[in-house]
Amino acid sequence: MSLRVYTVNWASKGNIKKNTVLYKNLTKTDLTERLVNSASNATPYVVLGDGKGKCVFIVAGIHGNELSSQSAAIRLINDLSTRTIHGTVYIFPFAAPSYTGNNTRKLGGVNLNDVADKSGSLSNNIYNFAKKFGASSLGDFHCTMPGGKPGRNAVFGSSKPLKESADLSKYISTKTSSTSIVYNKAGVEYPGALEDYCNLHGIVSVTCEVKTSHGTIAKGSVEKSYSMMKAFLSYYRLI
Repeated sequence: MSLRVYTVNWASKGNIKKNTVLYKNLTKTDLTERLVNSASNATPYVVLGDGKGKCVFIVAGIHGNELSSQSAAIRLINDLSTRTIHGTVYIFPFAAPSYTGNNTRKLGGVNLNDVADKSGSLSNNIYNFAKKFGASSLGDFHCTMPGGKPGRNAVFGSSKPLKESADLSKYISTKTSSTSIVYNKAGVEYPGALEDYCNLHGIVSVTCEVKTSHGTIAKGSVEKSYSMMKAFLSYYRLI
């Protein structure tokens, strides 16, 4: 099938291999190495599919120290590389390689999930990129600390302005035995979050969280994030 690897330069390059916990938990293939090496120059992404039907985005690594979702994205890319996709899927396994390489949630004081509404931020760039290529939906994949918010496997969505965000949250949570957390209106609790900004500007979006401490990979957390990604694609009948 058709898989293309690209990079986009958002002043975001980083050394993924420096994050040893993540690197040793990546699927070991030539394709993985190509993506890891590409991150040294810019943000890597892949495009899969036949170009027909729905176009969706899967994003991991908005927070560089949330490792399980980034590992899951690499696993998904490798698995989908040999499958037929009924549509088009863009996957960003390391949205901000500089953050991932440094295993950090913030860099230069900037939390990328607080600034999606700020022009020129990397998270705003991702939204604009998705809009440019006709994305109908975007899944943003994260990890949550035990005792944090939400502190459990969960899928965030909102009922307004795009009800499908709530429907998607409920679908993924049901498929993966996770909690659906649906807010009434996007942009109230988290105005700068990528998910909220997408929902407010025409791209159906959810945030999928798996429980593991930051900078670590808890047993089963990669598999859970991977299952959420698969459920996201299943909702749109892409696989």
